[in-house]
Amino acid sequence: MPQWKTVEHLEGHFTAHRREFPRLSIALYDASAQETFAVGVRFSFRDRRTGLPRVGYFHRESSRMTVVDGDGFIVSHFRTDEEYVTLLPRSTYCD
Repeated sequence: MPQWKTVEHLEGHFTAHRREFPRLSIALYDASAQETFAVGVRFSFRDRRTGLPRVGYFHRESSRMTVVDGDGFIVSHFRTDEEYVTLLPRSTYCD
């Protein structure tokens, strides 16, 4: 299972996305990211801001997405819709 690069990185993303997961503690937010990695559809894409290659795991039923970098660390975890996932640069997502 992938991990966050640092505790500070996890805390920063939890703070940024906590409105999307209103009932979750930071530990449950991390568990949600891990579960999405395990059950989501794996696809590759390019990060819109950096242009770097990323691997995403999208779980349609919960609208959750976990993003992993080339070193295998979790970059982000958030809720989105399927259209966002399909429109990411160079997205290989298909259900």
